[in-house]
Amino acid sequence: MTDALTAAIVAIDHGEPAILVEIVEVLGSAPREAGTAMLVTDTATFGTIGGGELEWRAMQRAREAL
Repeated sequence: MTDALTAAIVAIDHGEPAILVEIVEVLGSAPREAGTAMLVTDTATFGTIGGGELEWRAMQRAREAL
């Protein structure tokens, strides 16, 4: 089980709001493959979708949605 999925189970068990961010399609060159995921909470992230600008924007959007 990935870090993101393990963290999602813990967040659910504790009633903590969280968003699972997953790469569903890759077009061209990318640091990670489809199916890669990370969990974002108000204060932490678990797992990685490859770092850089994509990951930063994904975390920002997830936290805005929370």
